[in-house]
Amino acid sequence: MPQAATYLPDDKDQFEAGVHEMRARAADIAKAWAYYYGDQTLPLKISPVHGDQNVIMNLVGQAADDLVAMMGIPRFEVPGGSAREPDEAGHLRVSKSDEQTWLDDWWEAHDLAEFMVDLTLSGMIAGHNYIRLYFDGDDGVPQAALLDPALVVVFWDAANKTRALWYRQQWATADGGQRMQDIVRGDLVRSESGSTIAPWVIIEYAMSKNSSRWEWVATDPWEFDFAPIVEWKNEHKPHHYYGRSDVRTRLNDALNFTASSTAKILRHHAHPKTVVSGQQLPDEMENNPDRIIELTNPDAKMYNVEMQSDLKSSLEFMMMVRRAYFSEARVVDLASVADRLGQITNFGVRMIFSRMIDKVTQKRNLYQRGLEDLSRRLMVMAGFAVERVNASWPEMLPVDRRELVETLEKEQGLGVLSKQTTSDDLGRDFDIELERIEEEQMLAGEGLANALVGLTQRGALTG
Repeated sequence: MPQAATYLPDDKDQFEAGVHEMRARAADIAKAWAYYYGDQTLPLKISPVHGDQNVIMNLVGQAADDLVAMMGIPRFEVPGGSAREPDEAGHLRVSKSDEQTWLDDWWEAHDLAEFMVDLTLSGMIAGHNYIRLYFDGDDGVPQAALLDPALVVVFWDAANKTRALWYRQQWATADGGQRMQDIVRGDLVRSESGSTIAPWVIIEYAMSKNSSRWEWVATDPWEFDFAPIVEWKNEHKPHHYYGRSDVRTRLNDALNFTASSTAKILRHHAHPKTVVSGQQLPDEMENNPDRIIELTNPDAKMYNVEMQSDLKSSLEFMMMVRRAYFSEARVVDLASVADRLGQITNFGVRMIFSRMIDKVTQKRNLYQRGLEDLSRRLMVMAGFAVERVNASWPEMLPVDRRELVETLEKEQGLGVLSKQTTSDDLGRDFDIELERIEEEQMLAGEGLANALVGLTQRGALTG
């Protein structure tokens, strides 16, 4: 594991520790991605005669996609960034601060929905997320790029595993060479005079195609007090720097083996096999349903061999493994409850999804801290003095609105629920809705008054 105490780029042992860590993690991540895409270990050997009889049931991909969908898209808000103020006509209007407007525009320009899908899926497969901060060209606009975790390794403090000392990225170049970049804490890198260069320092190295030696390329200061890398765990993993992946391979392998073996048995017994004993039949003879087979030997026997089992135990074992997979992954297998969803109340649905909700809630907490920090750092890079950005998430599960309205109506009838809370629970903005109701009542009153005036002018209301 690449723990360190000081930055020594020429230290062979330190460098090899990083190489070993990166290769091991890259292999694990590559295997996890392969399982997600269904490229899983084949349980049966491919026969040159019978071909490929393997059956792959991709539970890894199904569970990951369900979790990504349930995570949802957060909303980012600067404290005090939005307010409702009356306009000249007295109507409430939402106004935004310059900070909130910039943040909303930045996420809209960078397609938050697509970014969240890529980010969440990458983290769930690899177990850890890395986002690189940088400035795009000369316009000074801060940017954020989702990094491939397989290309990043962290050297952490030997005395405190949660404290990153530097981040290392390494990749191959188009000309066959290699490139390496270290993002190092400033107190580990000194200038020739012995002073600190910057809070963080970005150092690049290159190695040509026919060389085995890294050459220094450039050293760039990063003047902000935070690193240009934002990173966090996908799932809690105590006493480890990197987080836990959502990929579970062994149970998926067990399911694939059982399904493949069952399919092989079914293929072998796809139709009854006719057996003749005590007599040799001609090689060119065809066993057709409309053909009579003549046996000349009185002691000869002919009978059919058929499968005596319906493979119930194998199918039950497959279902047990499937349930075990989703139970370990803490994901609801919709195939097991789809026929009952229309009969279940909101409370029942939440009970069925309770373990999945708990898992996504824990995951949201980890992602929220990282995304809030990412948004804050972007704003600081843009020149805003922002100390915090808050993220809020949508509801995880759809709700039977009729049941919800009936419940709220009963609570209001008991006098224990305010109209403000009712509006909030229904996803409405109480101030805006109240203003609209007042406007409709005012317009209705004006309409009634105009109608009465018209009737009076026509004499309809005179004696």
